[in-house]
Amino acid sequence: MQFEALAQPGAPLALLASEQVALIDIEGGTPEAAIARLQMIVEDAGVTADLKERATQVIVALGGVPDQAATSEG
Repeated sequence: MQFEALAQPGAPLALLASEQVALIDIEGGTPEAAIARLQMIVEDAGVTADLKERATQVIVALGGVPDQAATSEG
């Protein structure tokens, strides 16, 4: 999967590619994997406010609970 290669730490589009992989996880029936990946996005120091908000919303929509420390910082 090409998104996996783009999602590697340090890659210029790593966070956006990780978001896409999380969406693929959801489509593939593995919401737990998606929640874990989205939580990593939320916790990343380089995440934009928009991406952090989107990831948090999807975590909640999937029934997950976002890490409160990570979501309250931005």
